[in-house]
Amino acid sequence: MEIKEAISRIEGILDPYPCAPSFSVETCKALEMAIDALKAQQKEDWIPIGKDMPDEYDSVFTRFCGTDKWRDGMWLKSSAKVLVTVEFEDGTRLTETAKTIDGKWATENYIRKRKVVAWQKMPKEYKGK
Repeated sequence: MEIKEAISRIEGILDPYPCAPSFSVETCKALEMAIDALKAQQKEDWIPIGKDMPDEYDSVFTRFCGTDKWRDGMWLKSSAKVLVTVEFEDGTRLTETAKTIDGKWATENYIRKRKVVAWQKMPKEYKGK
């Protein structure tokens, strides 16, 4: 079942009232929590590269562009590291980290030919004890 469909079904149970009168308060809260969790998960889905790319920011080298200090290996913009799904020539897919540099993907491993097919922001770090 798609996330949108699950959200729609739960919201249908809760409509036309904030919560159906036959449900307990705990059930209503649980359904509302489920909607919130599904919506949060929906926001973290993989983004195909044809649909969008990570935001890029000016690099420390930007100020040298157009001057005699500009060198090969410098770049104007780059993104933060993100999770990417890469696909190899044989169709195998793996998840790794990468970033963009001047609008092009820069993966960390250059040994095997691969292409980035989708990406998502890095998850929040664990804050456990």
